[in-house]
Amino acid sequence: MNLTISKERLLPYFGSKKRILDMFKPSQVLGHRRKERHVYVNNNAPVLLVAHIDTVKTPFLKSACKGSGFDDRLGVFAGHELTKAHPDVFDLLLTDYEETCETTATYFEPEHDYNLVVELDREGEDFVTYGLADETLVAALKKHGFTKAYGSFSDIVSLDSVDCGKVNVGLGTFNSHGQNSGFFIAVFKRQVNRLLSFCDEYKTIPWPSCFDKWQDFRAYTVRDSGKEYTTTYGDWGRCSICGDWSDNCVRLDSDRNAVACEFCAPCCHNNGRYVECGLCGKQIHVTESYYDNIHDCDLCVKCFDLLYYNAKENSYNSIATKSTAKRAKKSYPGLVPVDNSD
Repeated sequence: MNLTISKERLLPYFGSKKRILDMFKPSQVLGHRRKERHVYVNNNAPVLLVAHIDTVKTPFLKSACKGSGFDDRLGVFAGHELTKAHPDVFDLLLTDYEETCETTATYFEPEHDYNLVVELDREGEDFVTYGLADETLVAALKKHGFTKAYGSFSDIVSLDSVDCGKVNVGLGTFNSHGQNSGFFIAVFKRQVNRLLSFCDEYKTIPWPSCFDKWQDFRAYTVRDSGKEYTTTYGDWGRCSICGDWSDNCVRLDSDRNAVACEFCAPCCHNNGRYVECGLCGKQIHVTESYYDNIHDCDLCVKCFDLLYYNAKENSYNSIATKSTAKRAKKSYPGLVPVDNSD
C-alpha cells in the first residue's frame, strides 16, 4: 500500500477533538459520560486497529512530517486510511483520555470476536506487547520484519473486552509528546506495509490472548555508574521523570536518589536516568534525548538535528547537507546518516 503523505492529507486529523469526532459521527459511541466516548468503525473484519484522539500538546502541522500531536493523530490517520482501503481486514477503535491513563477503551464493547488487535501508538520502528501477546504471535511478527521492544502503557492494556492477542506498532514518530515532534515517512510506510503483509498471511488465525500485562517489567536489570543491579516495582516515591507520586515506583540508581513510576520506568531501563548520545558521547537526561531507531542509539537534540534536519525543506526527512554527513561520519565512523525521505 502506497500511502501518499502530504500536509493537506494529514491536516483534517490535526484539529480539535470535536473535529475528529465529527469526522466519525456515524460511528460514535457516546456512553453515559464524556469519559466513556469512543469511535467504533465496524466492518465485521478480523483485525481491530486502535488509536487515540487525545494529545499531550495541541495538534499542529508545520509540514507533512513535523509539528506537534503526532501521538496519536498519526495513528488516527493511519487507522482510518487502512480501514477505508481494506474494510475486509480492519475495524477501527478510536479512544480518548489515553494520555492520562484513563483510556475510554475500558468501555469498549465489541460486536463480534477479533483475531488480533493492533494499536498504532508508538514511536520508532518496532512493536511492543505489554505482555498481551504470546511467543507465537511475536515470532510471526518478526518473520514479517518487525522488531520487538518494550513499552509502558497504551489503550490495549485496558482493552479487556477483546479476547485475543494484542500489540502496539510504531509508526516512525519521534519526540511524540514534545512541541517539536514529527515522524519519518520512510519508517511509517515500512511499518504499514509490514502490517499489511502480516495480515495478508495471518488475518484468519485467532491469536490467543495473554493476561500477564506486566510480565516484561516486574523485574529488570539497570545500569548506574557502571554497576548493574536488578530492581523491582513496589516502592513509594515521586517519579523523577514525570513528577507524579506513585506507590509502584522502581529505583533508577543504586542509592535511591532517582525513582520512576511504572509508566516511565520502561522508557529508561537500559541506562538508568541518563543516556549517552551515540554521536558525541554527551550524557543527557532520558527525557531530553531522541532514540534513533535506524542506528539503534540515543541522540542529543544537537546531534539529532545534525543527522536528520533538512534545512532546505524545513523538515526531519533526511540529513541536511553533505557536509553534515561528512562531520557525522568523522565524529563517529559507525554511525552513517541515511536518507529517510522516501
